[in-house]
Amino acid sequence: MQFKNFLKTISLISFIFLFTAGYLFSETPKQLKKIKNEPREVVKKVKEEMSVYVYDSVGKRDPFRPPVFETKNKAPVSEKEGEVLEGLRKFNIGTLKLIGIISTKTENVAMVTAPDGKSYILKKNTKVGPNGTVKEVNKDKVIIEEKYKVEEKNNLGKVSRKTVSNEIILSLEKKEGGNS
Repeated sequence: MQFKNFLKTISLISFIFLFTAGYLFSETPKQLKKIKNEPREVVKKVKEEMSVYVYDSVGKRDPFRPPVFETKNKAPVSEKEGEVLEGLRKFNIGTLKLIGIISTKTENVAMVTAPDGKSYILKKNTKVGPNGTVKEVNKDKVIIEEKYKVEEKNNLGKVSRKTVSNEIILSLEKKEGGNS
């Protein structure tokens, strides 16, 4: 009796095995090829989508600045609209190089070189760059105040305009190995 039960169990297991094996391997080679290629096609589509996407930050706020006040549209303050800038006014302040300061009894006078190779004299209230004015000439540096009109937008969307000033300091370069 045990032997008959054993044979029944073996034949049942064999039948189940052959049935499932036949089912698994019954697909045609075309279907198998399609199944194998599906992951490749998905990866290819994902790569195409990743290469097409480009982040455009135009019109979006800077995520690293508080949203309460956003500064936009920095524009130089000009006394006259459409004014043609000449001399020191046509150069950005950062491109000027301070080469010397002369001290007199009444005032200090500075000399700078511009990108055009020419030298210019700076005194107090001299206009420099498109929106700067010499505020002070000391014995070792020149302080220039640069003004901009800015529009600020608060978190409610209200726009306010104001003038912001920025101080730029031109310092004399110290020579190595001795006095400047």
